[in-house]
Amino acid sequence: MANRHTIQRDIVLSAVNALRNHPTAEEIYDHIHSSHPTVSRATVYRNLAYLSETGAVLHVALPNTADIYDFNTVPHYHIRCVGCGRVFDIEYPYIADIEAEITDKTGFRVLSHELIFSGLCPCCTEQQNNN
Repeated sequence: MANRHTIQRDIVLSAVNALRNHPTAEEIYDHIHSSHPTVSRATVYRNLAYLSETGAVLHVALPNTADIYDFNTVPHYHIRCVGCGRVFDIEYPYIADIEAEITDKTGFRVLSHELIFSGLCPCCTEQQNNN
């Protein structure tokens, strides 16, 4: 993909920053489409790929559901609610030392790691307790 700066890329990045709720590519497209109907779905996906490759946004692959994008590019962990499907940041120190330990034990050159926890958010827990 070309390195040139584009208006579409700015629009996609602005949408990720505006949504701030770990949106999917489709949610980002919907947000953009409401004010920029000429921006195509393919343009959004292409620019999300570029922005994640360059580190401007964080691409998080979630098992059994759509991938999400995060404006917070500092290494951190996520937790996904199995009730409502929302994804939250976890305020917990990132364990960078674990990569060296895994390298020592396995011989793999670890490039990065990501942990995604699953559980019930406080709202879903309360709903479940009230039923």
